Amino acid sequence: GETGTGKDLFARAIHHEGPRAERPFVHVNCAALPETLIESELFGHVKGAFTDARQSKQGLFELANGGTLYLDEVATLPAPLQAKLLTSLENRTVRPVGGVQERPIDIHLISATNQNIERAVQAGEFRQDLYHRLRVISIELPPLRDRGDDIFILADAFLDRLCRRFKMPRRQLSPQAREALLRHTWQGNVRELSHCLESAVLRADGDIDARHLTIPSGGERAVRLRGGDRVEVDVDFSRGPLHLEQVERRLIEAALAATGGNVTRAAELLGTTRDTLRYRIAKFELETKPANLGP
Repeated sequence: GETGTGKDLFARAIHHEGPRAERPFVHVNCAALPETLIESELFGHVKGAFTDARQSKQGLFELANGGTLYLDEVATLPAPLQAKLLTSLENRTVRPVGGVQERPIDIHLISATNQNIERAVQAGEFRQDLYHRLRVISIELPPLRDRGDDIFILADAFLDRLCRRFKMPRRQLSPQAREALLRHTWQGNVRELSHCLESAVLRADGDIDARHLTIPSGGERAVRLRGGDRVEVDVDFSRGPLHLEQVERRLIEAALAATGGNVTRAAELLGTTRDTLRYRIAKFELETKPANLGP
C-alpha cells in the first residue's frame, strides 16, 4: 500500500489478533538500516565477526522467535540480503554473521512495501523467488482517495482523539469541510488526514470549516488527463463539482478500453499493480471484456 495507508497499524493488528499475540512483535524498517549493518541487525553476529564485534549479539530474527517479525519497506533490501532472507525463510533457520551454525527460528513474518514490487521484480531489482516466497497471502491497503465516505469515519475518530488530547470541546466538521475532505486526493493518505485535522483543531475557535483545512481549495474548471499517447480522459468541472471516484472510474475505463480489457497492460498504463487495479475494477463493478468497454 501507499505511504500513510496504515500498513504498520495493520501489521500490529494481525499480530495482536493472532495466536502469537503474547509473543514478541519486532518491527524493522529496512529502509532505515545502514546497508553495512543490516545483515548484522537482522541475523546477529558472533564475537570477533568484524572489528567492532566485541561480543556476540542476537539478531532481530531471533528476538522475534515465537512471535512476529515485521519487515517494513522490504523492497529496499540489497540483493545479497534478499538471497540470505530467502534461505532463512526456506530453511527456517538463521546464521549469524561470522557464525558456522544454523539456529532454528519460528516466526510469523509480515512484510510491507509502498513500492510497485511487481515492477521491481520485472526490472531485476527484487528477487522473483523471494517475491513468491513472501506473497503467500497478499493484502492491498487501498489509498484514502479510494475509500469514499470512510474518510468521515476516520475524521470523526481523529477529531475525538485530538479534542481529548488538547482538552478541547468536541469539534464538528461543517458541510463545506466535509466536501473539501472528499475532494482532496490525499497523497499522504491517513497520515496526511491526521496531520491536517490536528492543524485544523488548533486553528479553529469552534467547529471546523473548509478554511481551517490545510489542503488546496481547487478551482480548476477543466482538466485533461493523459497516459502517454494511448489514454485520454476529459474531465469537466464547468457544471459543478466532480467527485474523484468518478474521475478515477473514467480513467480506468479508458485504460481498459485502450488495452482491449487486458488488466495487466491497463495496470502498466496507469502506473499501478495488477492487484490494485483488480480491486478497483471490482469496486466500481467494471466489465473487463472488450465488448463492454465502449463510451
